[in-house]
Amino acid sequence: MPLLAVASRWLYRARGLNLAEHCVFNAYVFAQQNLFSLPFLLLIQWWSSGLGLIMSAYYILCLAYYAWVLRVVVARTWWGAALGAIAITMVTYMLSWLCRGLLVIAVGSS
Repeated sequence: MPLLAVASRWLYRARGLNLAEHCVFNAYVFAQQNLFSLPFLLLIQWWSSGLGLIMSAYYILCLAYYAWVLRVVVARTWWGAALGAIAITMVTYMLSWLCRGLLVIAVGSS
């Protein structure tokens, strides 16, 4: 979640929100997305062969919700919010992979 805040702060730095404010609204979004996952987890238990479809629906719902929150908080247009949600998610994954890679290198060299 802190990586989400860093990514959203970096992509929406011109909006005047500081990192703490980005942490707060990303914590809110992250908590809501966890609540959204509960029915999907139950559905996976009953229909395990549809895992790909269920997870695709979950990710689309999460991105749509994140775009809606971005539209309310920082984005000026719906396109900006939708592209921002996708970009923030991609940047967060890249930062996560970078941190994990650096950790593996640090642990492996000691």
